[in-house]
Amino acid sequence: MNPAPERASGWDRPTDPEKVPALIPDPSTTEVPEELRRTIEEAMARYPKRYSAAIPALHAAQRLHGWCSPEAIEQVACVMRVTPAYLDSVASFYDMLEQTPVGRHRARAGRRTRRRQMPSVRCRTHRGTRTRVR
Repeated sequence: MNPAPERASGWDRPTDPEKVPALIPDPSTTEVPEELRRTIEEAMARYPKRYSAAIPALHAAQRLHGWCSPEAIEQVACVMRVTPAYLDSVASFYDMLEQTPVGRHRARAGRRTRRRQMPSVRCRTHRGTRTRVR
């Protein structure tokens, strides 16, 4: 029997049936920090379509809030005049955008480093014997 395939992130999160995801947030009721608004508008000016500025806008919100919280996504959606559902789908696709609170530092291990580019290192195992790690 084959094991179940891994699923993409975001599909296992519950939805809020009371909230209509297709609505664009109202600018009169959504508070957006002026610095964030300015950064998003500058990013939108660099692209011919406003949807293209989603990643820089979400990254700016992440810098300000520390992660792409639902509040941050709603603020970005308000300025960009797109739905929060669209921005949530972008944020859940890219692993550089955090959808949960994270610590100050994040370590990433490169998966595609070629073996011959990695230096040989001598180390001792827990038994005290020498091994060679490549």
